[in-house]
Amino acid sequence: MKTPLLWVMAVGFSVAASLAACSSDEGGSKASSGGSGGATGGSGGQSGSGGSTGGSGGATGGSAGTGGSAGTGGSADTCAADETNAVSTLGCNGSMIGAQADNAYGGKCTPDENDPQGSCSGSSLVCDYYDATLVGICVQECTPGATYVSTGGCPSGSRCFDFGTVAYCYPDCSSGTDCGTGVCDEDGACSSEIPPDTDGGTDAGASDASTD
Repeated sequence: MKTPLLWVMAVGFSVAASLAACSSDEGGSKASSGGSGGATGGSGGQSGSGGSTGGSGGATGGSAGTGGSAGTGGSADTCAADETNAVSTLGCNGSMIGAQADNAYGGKCTPDENDPQGSCSGSSLVCDYYDATLVGICVQECTPGATYVSTGGCPSGSRCFDFGTVAYCYPDCSSGTDCGTGVCDEDGACSSEIPPDTDGGTDAGASDASTD
């Protein structure tokens, strides 16, 4: 006996509806569980505040980095100056030593074109002069800095002058009476005798003894 089609269809619709209802209920509960799981995940995200602590730690590290300023602790050379303001460093390496005895450091000497020491008494001294016929000054070599004038390891009361191929220490002065040679140049350094200009005056423009 054949089952009426309408009845079969009605039964099928009823079964389908029941299944759909069950499936909808179950899906809703999973979605709900999934939702609560999402909320839990959210609160877990808040624990990431530990990251902000790490960030502040980074800031602290940065401030420690300022310790590098200690690198500038090496004090600058107090005698550093260029050719235009050399006199401004007068006294940068101690008090003036005053006029010195002949043939001693800072004192006058007799040049010898065959012997750099001239009549200077110390083996480390050089008789520096403009002209071999004039009085020279006993000076000593120094280690120049990055500028024309520097401390250069010179004795107290003296400064190092860099001439490019050689550098010498010269005693400080404010007038000729502070120098054994009786000559104080425009850089405030004792100098050898300066040759006269062709007009009969002295070469006032000379800044330091020559390195002949």
